[in-house]
Amino acid sequence: GFSIYDTDDTNKLLKLVMAELKIDPKQFTPNGTRSKISSWKNEDINPVQAQAQATTFIDEKYAALYEAYEKALRKSNALDFDDLILRTVQLLEQDDEVREKYARKFRHVLVDEFQDTNPLQLLFVKLLTTVHGNLFAVGDDDQSIYSWRGAKIENMLKFEDSFKGALTFRLEQNYRSTGNILKAANQVIAHNKKRKGKNLWTSDADGDLLTEEEFLDDEDEAARLVDIVRTETAPGGLSKGDITVLYRTNAQSRVLEDALRRAHIAYQVVGSLHFYDRREVRDMMAYLKLISNPADAISALRVINVPKRKIGKTTVDRLQELATREEITLGAAAAEVGLMEQQIAPAACRRVRDFFQLMTRLRMRIQDDISIKDLVELVIKEIGFQNHLETDDPETAGARSENVAEFLNAAGSFDESSAGGTL
Repeated sequence: GFSIYDTDDTNKLLKLVMAELKIDPKQFTPNGTRSKISSWKNEDINPVQAQAQATTFIDEKYAALYEAYEKALRKSNALDFDDLILRTVQLLEQDDEVREKYARKFRHVLVDEFQDTNPLQLLFVKLLTTVHGNLFAVGDDDQSIYSWRGAKIENMLKFEDSFKGALTFRLEQNYRSTGNILKAANQVIAHNKKRKGKNLWTSDADGDLLTEEEFLDDEDEAARLVDIVRTETAPGGLSKGDITVLYRTNAQSRVLEDALRRAHIAYQVVGSLHFYDRREVRDMMAYLKLISNPADAISALRVINVPKRKIGKTTVDRLQELATREEITLGAAAAEVGLMEQQIAPAACRRVRDFFQLMTRLRMRIQDDISIKDLVELVIKEIGFQNHLETDDPETAGARSENVAEFLNAAGSFDESSAGGTL
């Protein structure tokens, strides 16, 4: 009869807890707090233990939030995602009959990506194999580089200690890479201090030698990419479709796209949107357009309720009708208090006016010779854009924040290249 709280539910509950404890959600964001609590739960650390381990003011606040959050969960008869494993482990530890029932039911246990298991998951696996000991684990200790959800490489390095009598089989033949790539990989990874050790090899040819280049910055790297594409696609060479550029995060595509666009080289982004087509980037562009051009109705309509300001479609439609009838801009229509309140509720009128007054204040900063980068930073701060990203879609907030940060970098590059150009 319990509820399962997803990420959005958890963040909402944390906001309520923060309000009760009078903790500023801008200092201790719901996402950051959720991550901290998750790490504690994945190490089987309860609120009392978290408070005992706290050595800083920040840790003490997080521990207090953890305790209050757990009370709020119990009050709502709810569990979060981490509880689904934590409570299961606690049940199997405390009830021999239940543990034996499930250990006998699952006679063979297979764990993939074992290098990404955390302490709680390791304990879960141990409990499920107490009767038969039939465990088959697959993993690569050399791929343990991100510590997802509290993953511990020690789980794999000490596997034989945790599961006595285990046999280890090294799968060292590689079927995807050339010999020179594997030689380089072996030499680089050999410097890792914590690893079980292996030697990758292939029956394929050595292939081309690897090349390494050093660049001053990301724009220098992008310029080199353009040179390579031009050279490789010269008459008699490759077609553009034969060239693939790999990058790690979405935000990194911006500088590469800019360089290719300036060079008039056609390209296609696979598996993602072009940088300037991403929602958060288009939102920031719309703000800049509206600040520069108060008559830009399309930009105004895009961001008038981004972040959410309780300005609904009906209010916007009536504002548009007024602007069309009077042949004025949306901002000018918002300033027509008498006419506005004939069609729109006073509270909604106030919210609309607040939005356009904010745009006016930001527009006035242009007269102070503010740089584009500083203006973007000011917009992000004034509209609370970071908090908007976290509440709008917590799962994608990290990637979208990276895109906003990269847009800020683009603004800085524009300032430098234009010697303080204007909007």
